[in-house]
Amino acid sequence: MNEQYIHKLSFTKKATEDVYDEETGQWILGVAGEVVTFNCRSRPNGSGRKKVNKDGVMTEYSFDIGIPVETVELPGNTQVKITGVRNEILFEGEMMGCQVGLRSILGWV
Repeated sequence: MNEQYIHKLSFTKKATEDVYDEETGQWILGVAGEVVTFNCRSRPNGSGRKKVNKDGVMTEYSFDIGIPVETVELPGNTQVKITGVRNEILFEGEMMGCQVGLRSILGWV
């Protein structure tokens, strides 16, 4: 286990719908939502720091999340679950936002 990323974050990718291709007359089947899980580092927001939402409202977040940069970027408003070292649920809810940096991706829940 990577000591820097000791927690797990999981979310379900959005499913895609079947699409009709008018050129070929064929239906292209959609893809079912897939559960994605990867290592992360979650730190509780103990100091009451806040983040500005898309609507401009300042909201106090529960955890800031560090994710390895090679991991899939999470869209905002994704429903995520964070589990701890003993598979206990630390957080279950909506991702407020995500920002890609040079060495990691930062997220807020």
